[in-house]
Amino acid sequence: MDSFFNYMNVFRLIFKWKYHLIILVGAAIVLSGLFSSKLFVKPLYNSYAVVYPSNIYPYSDESETEQMLQLFKSSSIRDSIIRKYDLGKHWGVDPNKKYYLSTLLYLYGQRIEIRKTEFESVEIDVMDYDPKIACDIVNSIISYYDQSVQNLHRVKFHEVVQNFEEVLAKKRNTLDSIQNAIDELSIGKGQPAISQPDPALMKTFAEKVNEKENSKELDLAKRMKARPGSKEARLLMLSSLAMSEAEAYSKFKLNYDEAVLNYNRDYTYSNIVVTPYVSDKKAFPKSWLIMSLSAITTFFLALVVISIIENRKLKPVPATKTDA
Repeated sequence: MDSFFNYMNVFRLIFKWKYHLIILVGAAIVLSGLFSSKLFVKPLYNSYAVVYPSNIYPYSDESETEQMLQLFKSSSIRDSIIRKYDLGKHWGVDPNKKYYLSTLLYLYGQRIEIRKTEFESVEIDVMDYDPKIACDIVNSIISYYDQSVQNLHRVKFHEVVQNFEEVLAKKRNTLDSIQNAIDELSIGKGQPAISQPDPALMKTFAEKVNEKENSKELDLAKRMKARPGSKEARLLMLSSLAMSEAEAYSKFKLNYDEAVLNYNRDYTYSNIVVTPYVSDKKAFPKSWLIMSLSAITTFFLALVVISIIENRKLKPVPATKTDA
């Protein structure tokens, strides 16, 4: 019952001071609306995009999305955005200020937010004074990301291409040496009798034989053991070795062609599921929210002040002593 009477007292108080409260709350709404307008606060506009990674491979234990997030937040992309749009000047940061860089990076972190969503995508959220620039920054971040991944892949595949080129060059030299030896034996113009096969080629041939058990090379090895110094045996050995080397060269060439294709490819590495757009409505400050909070705050503060005034009126005045 006490709480009920307390509520009744509050309602009576509000009704008694209703005109004062209406004036105060109305003034708070008007002033908050004025101070949150373009005259006092420069509005910020929002643009955002949602993207998924594609055509990339994760490093270590991180996922493709985590790798994308790391690249989006990299200093190279951040610095490229700051330079391209001259954000220091655009955001009004004084370059002569002592903490110019710290202030600029703080504003960058506040106005350009990149986060991973619960659906393994990445959301890029940009706030800027110019809605067109906000949209352009989102597109530029995605573009710089694609370039960064492409550069990383090209460095990687360039190393692979170089390694394959070295292997293929050695394979070609081996094939040329074998072919020259076959040509010399086949032509046979004034060639002296061959008593012993070339040691280097014999070593290579032996390695091939060890790789393939129960193969034709093993049969040839047995025949060469029976007639090691014969021209026929050496021709058979060289022909078999040439075929084996040509087969290995062909496999390496296929891998080399694939590496060259990967090196030269011009792919995109992001799938945009929510495309950024130029906003036609400011995102900050939210005038309606500021006006609502100001009205509510003013109402309760005024109510507290009125309660204090009313309590002082009801407080009995102590009696003063009079002379007899």
